[in-house]
Amino acid sequence: MKVLQYIGQRFKDISQFRVVVTMTERRELDALGSVEWLTYVSSLKEGGASEIAKRCSKNQVKAVFVLNPGCLVHNKQFPAEKMVDLMDSCWASNTPMCLNMETIDMVLDRLLVATEGGDADEDNNASTKAEVEVNPSQQKAILTRFPTFDLPLGDSEKAKRAQVGSWASQQVAFWLESNSNSFFPLVDLKYLLDPEKKASTQWGKYWAKHKEVPHFVQLAQAPLDESIKLLTAGPGADIRRIWDIESFQRDFLITHHVFMTSVDLMKRLRIQFNSGQPKGLEGIEEDYRPRKTVLSIISDWILMEYGSDFQENLDLTEELEDFIKKEIRKDNSIVANELKQLLQTALRLEPPYPLPVDINKPGVAPKPILPKKLKMDEMPLFALAPVEVARQMTLLDEALFHRVRAREFLGGAWTKKDAKVRAPNLTKFIEHTNRISNWVITETISQKTKADLEEALTFWIKVGQALLELRNYNGVMNILTSLHSATIGRLRQAWAEVKKQDKEAFEALTESLSLLGHYKNYREELKTLDPSTPVVPLIAVTCSDLNGLGEVLPNLTEEGWINWDKHSKFAEHIWSVKRFMRARYYLKVVPEIQVYIQKAQSFEGEKTMAAIAKHRDKFCMNEEVLRRIEQSPKTKDNKKKSADVQELTEKDWTVLTNGAQNVKYKEGETILDFGAVNNFIFRVRKGNCEVQISVGGERVQVCTLTSGSLFGETSLLQRGQDVVTTASVVAETDVEITKYPVDFVLSVCQANPQFSAKFNKMISVRLAERLKNFKPRPVLKQRSLSLATAKASEADHMSSSSLNSPTSAAVMNRGTSFTNISILPPAASKRVAPIKIGDLIDGDDSAAKKFGLDSRQQQQQQQQQQQQQQLKTSGSAKKREREKGAPKMRRAPSKRFDKEDEPEFNKLFKLSNVGTFLKTFDCAVKTKSVTAHGSLYITSNYLCFTASTFGVKLKEIIPLANITKLENVRERIRVEVTGGKVVEMKELGKSHAEAWTTIFCAHQDKIREGAERVDQPIIEEEEEKKPDSLSLSPTDDDWQIILEGTRAVRYAANQPVVRQEQEQHQRIFQIAKGKCRIEKYLEDGTTLIIASIGPGAIFGEISFLEGHGGKASASVVADEEDTTIHIIEGFFLDVVFEYYPGLPGRFYHYLAQILSRRLKEREQKESDSKKEDEEDSDSEDLSSTTPRFEDIEEEADTTSTGKDKDPASEDTEANNNNNNN
Repeated sequence: MKVLQYIGQRFKDISQFRVVVTMTERRELDALGSVEWLTYVSSLKEGGASEIAKRCSKNQVKAVFVLNPGCLVHNKQFPAEKMVDLMDSCWASNTPMCLNMETIDMVLDRLLVATEGGDADEDNNASTKAEVEVNPSQQKAILTRFPTFDLPLGDSEKAKRAQVGSWASQQVAFWLESNSNSFFPLVDLKYLLDPEKKASTQWGKYWAKHKEVPHFVQLAQAPLDESIKLLTAGPGADIRRIWDIESFQRDFLITHHVFMTSVDLMKRLRIQFNSGQPKGLEGIEEDYRPRKTVLSIISDWILMEYGSDFQENLDLTEELEDFIKKEIRKDNSIVANELKQLLQTALRLEPPYPLPVDINKPGVAPKPILPKKLKMDEMPLFALAPVEVARQMTLLDEALFHRVRAREFLGGAWTKKDAKVRAPNLTKFIEHTNRISNWVITETISQKTKADLEEALTFWIKVGQALLELRNYNGVMNILTSLHSATIGRLRQAWAEVKKQDKEAFEALTESLSLLGHYKNYREELKTLDPSTPVVPLIAVTCSDLNGLGEVLPNLTEEGWINWDKHSKFAEHIWSVKRFMRARYYLKVVPEIQVYIQKAQSFEGEKTMAAIAKHRDKFCMNEEVLRRIEQSPKTKDNKKKSADVQELTEKDWTVLTNGAQNVKYKEGETILDFGAVNNFIFRVRKGNCEVQISVGGERVQVCTLTSGSLFGETSLLQRGQDVVTTASVVAETDVEITKYPVDFVLSVCQANPQFSAKFNKMISVRLAERLKNFKPRPVLKQRSLSLATAKASEADHMSSSSLNSPTSAAVMNRGTSFTNISILPPAASKRVAPIKIGDLIDGDDSAAKKFGLDSRQQQQQQQQQQQQQQLKTSGSAKKREREKGAPKMRRAPSKRFDKEDEPEFNKLFKLSNVGTFLKTFDCAVKTKSVTAHGSLYITSNYLCFTASTFGVKLKEIIPLANITKLENVRERIRVEVTGGKVVEMKELGKSHAEAWTTIFCAHQDKIREGAERVDQPIIEEEEEKKPDSLSLSPTDDDWQIILEGTRAVRYAANQPVVRQEQEQHQRIFQIAKGKCRIEKYLEDGTTLIIASIGPGAIFGEISFLEGHGGKASASVVADEEDTTIHIIEGFFLDVVFEYYPGLPGRFYHYLAQILSRRLKEREQKESDSKKEDEEDSDSEDLSSTTPRFEDIEEEADTTSTGKDKDPASEDTEANNNNNNN
């Protein structure tokens, strides 16, 4: 009907027009209104066709249309011979004739298998069929001329394709036969016209029907050589008329990185450029030479993404420059100069590319909407205009999006371990997207009152609307992801206050990027946009599509050919977003807002943020709590060191005045002696004190304490453990000391939460500094203590090159805490042997000669140097190892009980009727309140599980006879016991089947035995510990609050947990499963492995206490696959500390206990090393001895060398030693 309408407008002067129609079409034509220029012919019988033919010969008919006479054909009322005569007449008179494809097929069928004798219209009986002869002019008219129409198609390839697309199947078949040759055997494609036929030749197997355009083909698969030949097909190649070669060229340039290098492609293009007319086609007028096509491909290649392939591949650029100089210039100097200039321009450009106009000219860009005074550090984000925030977010997104290269989408590069190398820009875009989503949540849950929370939600809805108007779909998804998150969903009271119109706007925003139909609305909208429209597409959808295709379709087919079906689809998805890369937003940059967005704090961890939101929702209307938070002192500079802001003032110390004792000591008088049981904390008010230790029976001064120094605070941390002092404090001058009884300090901390928080944090920070700056004094093999003291300064100088943060051991200035003088247990516990690094000197005989070592000493020195060399890995070797993937170090996930395991098991569970020991597994157990990683022990009577997460120790004892239901569901073993309690065991990995079989069989044995239910596990009696009313350790309720926001993160083998020299967030880590290694990258490119830590080890607490801004001095790297680490975020603690005032003091007290114990172990280790050296010393002259460093400094963030024994869990020591020896 549209065709008839067009013709009606074109030929209004036609007096008579005859059309063959059906009754349905007649009614449709009548619906057009009065069409006087149409004359209907309902049948071609009885001269109807002949009459029109005569009119055509006399030029009385301008055009002839035969529309869908299918019903007439099937009723045998359609004389094919007369139709051929009509077509022949139209051809001879040059009268345009239009037949739809169905009509053409029917006519040809009647012509080729018509009834012998001609007209069969009057005879309904079946007759013998024979082919009807058609003269050449008629055949040409039918197969190549028709259907035609007087439209300006021209000679362009698109016009020719449009013409072929309207052909009938018979015409296409004839055309394929007529234009087939040895170079492009088109006749092999005839099978595509019949859905029941299959390819009979190899060339035919390359192709498939085009899914959208009729009679078109698309390349499905082909070898590389054939693909190159098709890629560079000359302008005259007939294959171009039924194949979209331009799209294939684009697909090839985008995806060629998968199966060949860019340099290799350029070399093959050079070969094709120098090839002439294909063999066998030398006499044909059409230009089959690939030369022009090659030049066009190179031009498109440079223009694609502004020559990114050439910018990042010097070899490719040199290859093209050589190609232009030696070959293209000889053929066409003008084209050579154009390509050279195009290449030079592309090499100078960097995305995002400059705007074509000056953005500052009036009317070019909208004026930013800003307050009179824009100071982001003094005003809330929500005071800004949502539209302006959306604009600045869009400019940031645009800059990152334009830098993403098409090849970064290939092969799932952004999901690989080396994603930052293979897809650096896409990785940055994804990281930015995730950070923005977390930032939106962070800004929201940082608000405390219900009104502020409601204001934040409304603000982000309006920002999302502005982003949608800007077509920043990625930004809209960031807003939707945040507002639909479980975290923001917990702000129920704030959502209830959001206005109705804002909620409706939020629903409309959600609908725009609805998941229904896999983002159908978004996809349809994107298709309608012109490439000149500035857009930030939804990259996540593209990545999801490509991931799905990559999983389903292989890169190569079964024949080993390139799978163009996959690569073309990949390129189509990539180009659907990359086609917008040249469009720019005409918006002005507001640096203050952009810097704020980029630098603002962004929380991590869905579980942690959800816990914060829960507390916000709980207290957002509690006026008393909000008033207390508002009145509490705040630290303006978050990046300031904690040690600088947590010193107690004189006013703070007055809280302890009532219980304090001021004592004066004269010079030389002992304040605290060796072996004493100390119950005081000492503060130097005036004068200096000496700290002395005993070496070889002689007293040696190790440091000086000045005014403001503290000592003895370890007595508070290890109160009640019957420990004694190991150093002596003597008055160096007349001094004034204030003594604070430990019990009195504890009672004040309990009564005054604010003081408790400051006091315990001060102690923690001082211990952290002491531990960070700790370095073992060099051990000298000599008898004379006086000479040892004389040599100490020289040894300090030698060690300063390898040890960081040296601190003077001579004087402890104001504010310094000296704790190693306080206490040590009477008998040292079993010590984890450290990894000895050696003397850090050159590994040759010159060192031995220089220091005069004897043969025994040389042998020891060589062993240490060999060990050091093994621990070092060269920079290049390390790089190769990372590229290949370091060998995986796996712990045995399960094992049978050995005799050595029984004491540990009995100590943990104290069961008297254990039965037969079966197996033990590493896994996670989920109960109603908590999920913890630990060890599962299976006996013939019990399932026993133990785990320690920070200060929480979990024990589960399940009698097998009490199990009422046992299920193996989705990699989880679900156990239900009498009373309805449910326990789930998960994360068993490859041992899951073994664990399930062991538990199932043990349970079945109990059923067969008819064992009766056990009311309570029979546990051996143990001495009950009396509750300590003055304890400052966190309570069970405290740990429940903290662990609610503690997240578990799983790391792959060799994945960094903490990176050296990167700014650290305030986090505390504990290994729940697996192992980590502590390593340091040295200036010479080598990597030094410092230690290995296992389950229970805690690290990061020093950075946590230092505050923001510190950089890690070493790296912590997962040493096993699926290493699981629990993380407590500092920002989460800041929130819960606001709502629960007693919690900060107890938590910092817990950290101080850990640090104190670790420092004690360090000093004990150094003392033991000294004793070993003294025992091994011989009678050699002092000049022949050399300092020997038994240890290298363990860095600030990685101080744990084993399993940290939690202060509240004393029985983890055995595991500590077993895991680290």
